[in-house]
Amino acid sequence: MRIVQAAHQGRTAIAGLAILPVLFAPALAQDMTAGVILDKMNSDQRTGFLAGVVEGLAYARFEREGNEEPGMKCIYRWFYEKEGTMENIHEAFNHFRDYMPGAVIAAMVQKECGA
Repeated sequence: MRIVQAAHQGRTAIAGLAILPVLFAPALAQDMTAGVILDKMNSDQRTGFLAGVVEGLAYARFEREGNEEPGMKCIYRWFYEKEGTMENIHEAFNHFRDYMPGAVIAAMVQKECGA
């Protein structure tokens, strides 16, 4: 029964995502680069966006490592606990303004937590 519920929730979430291009069409007219994140998002929006990227990277690491938690926990510690991380991300985004934000953060995560 749990599997069926999880599958249903997944389909519902995917269906909800399908409407995002319609709701945010003006935002999609511009590439979502690190520079755009810095220039167009306020602090709260930027923090939420970055947390989403980090969550995706952490979960991908968890899955890739066979549901082992050390890599995932390293990513969380780096983002949520290590002093200066947000400033370092902003500095990296400013330096690599034309790169995709996920790629910049992924490179930072790899440096901090390994591949």
